[in-house]
Amino acid sequence: MNDLSILLLLPTSNEVEAIEPVMNEVPDWINEVMVVDGGSTDGTREKAEELGAKVVLQRYGKGKGCGVRTAMEEFLQTTHDVLLMIDTDGTCVIEDTKVMIRKIADGTADIVIGTRIRSKKRDKGSMPFIVWFGNYLTSIILSIPHLRLYSDVQSPYWAFSRNAVEQLLPKLKASKFEIELEMFTKAMKSGIRVSEVPVGYRSRIGHTKFSIMLRLRSVGFILYYFLYGFRWWFWILLIAFIGAYHYF
Repeated sequence: MNDLSILLLLPTSNEVEAIEPVMNEVPDWINEVMVVDGGSTDGTREKAEELGAKVVLQRYGKGKGCGVRTAMEEFLQTTHDVLLMIDTDGTCVIEDTKVMIRKIADGTADIVIGTRIRSKKRDKGSMPFIVWFGNYLTSIILSIPHLRLYSDVQSPYWAFSRNAVEQLLPKLKASKFEIELEMFTKAMKSGIRVSEVPVGYRSRIGHTKFSIMLRLRSVGFILYYFLYGFRWWFWILLIAFIGAYHYF
């Protein structure tokens, strides 16, 4: 697409039910598919290899964050121009990522997030209201330090230019589902141009791995990255204001 070479990342952990339908939807403008696996025991890796994907065992641990960091390292060892990431549970519509790639191709963004919140192509029941509201609220909270409004920072749709991966990878430490929060916050603080576009969303194949405990865990990370997102001058002004308030 527009002479850009695109590597599609599919992070997996026991997704044998979904991997074939997802692989069958990969369009011919994707140059390579890489499955980064977190220790599947259901035959996901074998099925992915059978379908023609490059399979890499993720490093650092079993969480999604470890898989994304591993994929970024692998991407930088290739000559591809764009790293495109979607979930491997059948929820993402790969054709809808064209507009994401286009924004990187025309030089208007280095990271593009596909927003499900603002989409008119979201299948009924694919995103219950409580999930929709939680994601939107999280996005608003994490947008505040950057004085710009984003709607879906926990989206499974991400596209990165090579320059963005080179800048972002050394800063990433997340191991689990907080990886999207970290990528967004650290990209914004690094001055990387982040944009978002509406994309479609479908009901997943198989069972979700985002448990109640993981959701509760994410609350702490939301608070952490909200505070982390403010620049140094904000904290100086805040301290000065508090000091002046108490002094006078």
